[in-house]
This record gives sequence, structure tokens and C-alpha cells, in this order.
Amino acid sequence: MSVLKILKNKEKFSSIEIDLADYILENPKKVTGMTVEDLAKATFTSPATIVRLCKKLDTKGYSDFKIKLAMDIQESALGTEIVEVNMPIDKGDTTEEITQKMLNLHHQALVDTFNTLDIELLQKAVDVINEAEVIYLFGVGNSLVVAEEMHYKMRVLGVPIVSNPLLGFDNFQLKQSNLKHVAIIISKYGNSYKVRNWMKYMKGNQVPIVYINSNRKSPLVKMADYPICIDNEETRVEKFGAFSSRTSMLYVTDCLYLMLFMKNYERNMRTLKDMSKRINESNEYFMPNL
Repeated sequence: MSVLKILKNKEKFSSIEIDLADYILENPKKVTGMTVEDLAKATFTSPATIVRLCKKLDTKGYSDFKIKLAMDIQESALGTEIVEVNMPIDKGDTTEEITQKMLNLHHQALVDTFNTLDIELLQKAVDVINEAEVIYLFGVGNSLVVAEEMHYKMRVLGVPIVSNPLLGFDNFQLKQSNLKHVAIIISKYGNSYKVRNWMKYMKGNQVPIVYINSNRKSPLVKMADYPICIDNEETRVEKFGAFSSRTSMLYVTDCLYLMLFMKNYERNMRTLKDMSKRINESNEYFMPNL
């Protein structure tokens, strides 16, 4: 999430931090060139107060805060208006305004996800998926759409992946064998009984779990071996649809897919070329030149 957005929300800020946030919002460019001592003097606060506020902004410290603030300013300069994720449009919006807001909404979702993504953990997840001989893929609700998109791309490459949610968990049986298994579970909120059952079943069978979600507070996060958490403000109520979270999760699954592709780049390129050739031959058969 952008630091400007958190500063505007002022959630759980003390009165001193609110005044400090107001000063930063009024002078964002100026602040990027100030030391922590300069900012403390200008706002009649202390460096310790500023550092505490930086922590509430999900930054590592004052230097990290200034870097992210500069990025937010640059995005604003490019005309990227911050959009409310649950209700991105207002009554009376024109077609042009709606299309611009949706562009901005997806853009900020991608930027927020990129800025908060744990790259090291993502790489570890890729390594364990790449070593697996059987991959089980699960999704529920809107996350099922993301899961099936990933399922299709992986099948194209000939990856041994099984997507069972469409059949229902009750019909799913983990084959007992010496093969290496891994489970990829995608769920935004992580509070579905289905997700909980999938987690318990996999843990009971000692199957490593890659868990893609946007609820760091979910108790299921602790059950996962590789919890890839996405910061997203969407709530369960009062929203049009899962626009922002869907974009974030698609971004993560696409990154996983491309990183896996790179593991066997030459082989995968040959697979894609062979598939393209077969598709062209099929089209020539069914759609002859007229």
C-alpha cells in the first residue's frame, strides 16, 4: 500500500502523528529532501516520533519511507489517481472516468503488490514447486478463477499439475506414493472452511503448502510452509467485485509461472514452439484457405 494512502487514512495515528502526517501531505516533495532532524525541527516533533510513524507506514525506517514517498509522488505526477478499492466509481461518473479509474485501480494494485512482495520467499516457493513431481492446485470463490488461469498455463508446459476444486474437496484423494508433492492454495481471506480443510489434509500428509493470500492475520498463514501474503484493502462487504485483489493474485501467480519457466527455459521454449506448430496445423485443417 502507498505511504500517501496510509497517511491520508491516519488510522491508529496519535494526535502528534496526525499533525506530522498533515505536514508531509502538504509538503511531500520537500520532505523527500529533508533529513529526519530537518523534518523533526519543521514539525516540532522528534526523530523518534518520525521513526515510529514510519513503522506505521509499513516502511523499514526513515530512509525507506522517503524512497517510497518519492515513488508515490512520481506515480501522482504520471496522473495515477489513488482509487478506493471497494467502491472505485461514483454516481455520475462518465465512461471516460470509469475507464481511467479502472486503469488506476489495477496500476496501484500492481505497484502495492510489487512493493510488499517477499522476493526471497517467492523464490523458495518456486524452488519447491519446480522439484515437485505432482502439484495440487486449489482455489475458492474469486480465487478459483486465478487458480484455473494458473492451471491452464502450467498444463500448456506439460507440468504435472492437478486442479481439484471444481470437483469438490470431498472427491479429492491424495495418491499415496513416493512422488514429491506440493500444494498451491489460493484464497484472499483465508477464512473458508474449505481452505482450512485443504490445509489440514495437506499438513497431515506432509505435503508442502504454498499459500497465496491477502490476510496476514489469518491463522492459516502459520500452517503454510510458504505463505505469500499480498497487502490489499478489499473487504468482504460493500464492494462491486474482486478487481484489485484479483489483479494482485494474478500478478503473483504470473510471476511464479515465469520463474518456473526460467528453471527449464530451453525445454519450455521448445514445448511452446511445438504447441504453436500443432495449433497452426490444426487451423489449416479446419479452416482451409478460401
